[in-house]
Amino acid sequence: MFDAASVRIAGATVAWSISGVGSFVGTPDATTNVNGEARATITSAVEGMSMVNATVSHAGMFDFDTAKKVWTPPPLKLQVSKFFTDTSTPPKPLPVDAQGNPKVDVVIANGKVRSTNPGQIMGWVKITNTGLVPVTSVSITDTLPKDWNAHPAWDPSRGAIHIYRQPAGATGFSSLTEIAWNASTVNITSTPGTTGPTPGTGTPGVVMVALNVAAVSGNPLNRGESIMISIKLDYALKGTTQSGYRSYPFTYVNTAQIVATADHYLRWTGTFSASASFKAYAK
Repeated sequence: MFDAASVRIAGATVAWSISGVGSFVGTPDATTNVNGEARATITSAVEGMSMVNATVSHAGMFDFDTAKKVWTPPPLKLQVSKFFTDTSTPPKPLPVDAQGNPKVDVVIANGKVRSTNPGQIMGWVKITNTGLVPVTSVSITDTLPKDWNAHPAWDPSRGAIHIYRQPAGATGFSSLTEIAWNASTVNITSTPGTTGPTPGTGTPGVVMVALNVAAVSGNPLNRGESIMISIKLDYALKGTTQSGYRSYPFTYVNTAQIVATADHYLRWTGTFSASASFKAYAK
């Protein structure tokens, strides 16, 4: 505060008020300091606008000022990863080749694909909330490796696709809790891919999962918590004629795109993606 001669006024009385969202942190300065200043700190746990009013009085003089603050949440932050395991209980990582790549062996006899080792695999996507905003829903589009389809062919009563929740800080499959769901909280569609004459020449299958996290498990996905989805995959080239040395090794790629939503006073969305691969070798 300054007087008419532009001299800073110390000891002037300051009255504070706040409207809208937010509140004061501690007690604002009741008087101006030697520089003619008084300070107040505000905070808010919700989105919206704060209006802070300060009225200053000294020796019959009055002045006032208003400050505005718009509060917005930090952006959605998710860590998304893809990986593969066998179908054992608990699942084990796929074996690796000499270069450290996950691998599957394709058993060929008399020019035909007879089986794979492991016989089936699990494709996983893990979604962890690393931000401050609770996530209320996620939509996952999982583009499967070419030549691999969800097995059994998808039907809610059959066990190709499972959804799990993992607590913050937990690790390992033993910490997973499978989510029981119905059509009002989860929507799953599975479109099988097509095969071509040789590996990778067909079209990939796609699994789409729309999950209302808050409705299906009672709470949104909070900081540090994870959603994990497993898809059992079977090799669609079984029974086809293949040349071991011409067709393999072949690298199979799996990608996932996630759209996350947070209905936290306002609606916030974010898009994330991840991919993983493994190699198929003829045996």
